[in-house]
Amino acid sequence: MYYYDDTELNVPDVADVLNCNQTYVYRAIRNERIKALDTSPTKVRFDEVKKYIESQLPPSFKVFFKQEQMA
Repeated sequence: MYYYDDTELNVPDVADVLNCNQTYVYRAIRNERIKALDTSPTKVRFDEVKKYIESQLPPSFKVFFKQEQMA
């Protein structure tokens, strides 16, 4: 699945991207490791998920996100 940086994801979608359960996502939002846009229902921008992923990796790792090519 491809997401743009400004795509708003719900918690199950974020859990799929992170390959974790929804409880982990809610805990990360509650502990302010992932910034939520809204809490009713909980929405997270995809660029916040990318920032979280990058923050969890060692500094020597490089992350490249594949950009979808428009036809």
